[in-house]
Amino acid sequence: MERALAAGADLLGFVAPPLGGLGVIDEDRIQALIQGVPPGADSVLLTGLTELDAIAEQVRRCRPQALQLVRSTTVDVRLGLREKFPGLRLLQVVHVTGTEALAGAREAQVAAHALVLDSAVLGGDSEQLGATGKTHDWAVSAAIVEAVDVPVFLAGGLRADNVAEARRRVGAFGLDLCTGVRRDGVLDPELLTAFFEAARS
Repeated sequence: MERALAAGADLLGFVAPPLGGLGVIDEDRIQALIQGVPPGADSVLLTGLTELDAIAEQVRRCRPQALQLVRSTTVDVRLGLREKFPGLRLLQVVHVTGTEALAGAREAQVAAHALVLDSAVLGGDSEQLGATGKTHDWAVSAAIVEAVDVPVFLAGGLRADNVAEARRRVGAFGLDLCTGVRRDGVLDPELLTAFFEAARS
């Protein structure tokens, strides 16, 4: 957390079970880390849950300032979360696997505060919802940015050597990064610094 803040991050993501893969930590650790997020930065809980009651219980336990819904959720679930947690910002992930993501994004923006456009490997035993280290079709992402009425964060394979082009081509409101600033699975200060310098340029 300290490394990300020092590099200039203003949203800190905490990946909760039942999601798998890179960066997952248990809820007790997430609770402690979120309590330590300083003013000027916001905590984002990444959840793979899709049922309203289960998500609500996880939010009550972890107490984040924002919630990133990694799997598709229904409008009713998002409306229910807004009713239960009026101050909680909802970021709905849209996995950009093809042009069909444009229609998905139009639906996903309803009752969401923002969208996160990410790469994914969907279906089967090899399913990977984010943290793939791979980019997706930025032309589709750019079309989504133009088509929706909420802010859009771009994710998926962003690194210091491609972030400037990504920002130029997509025009996203913000960036969501993971694998591109890690070495051997942990955040790397040099990669973080290089990324933020390139992003700001």
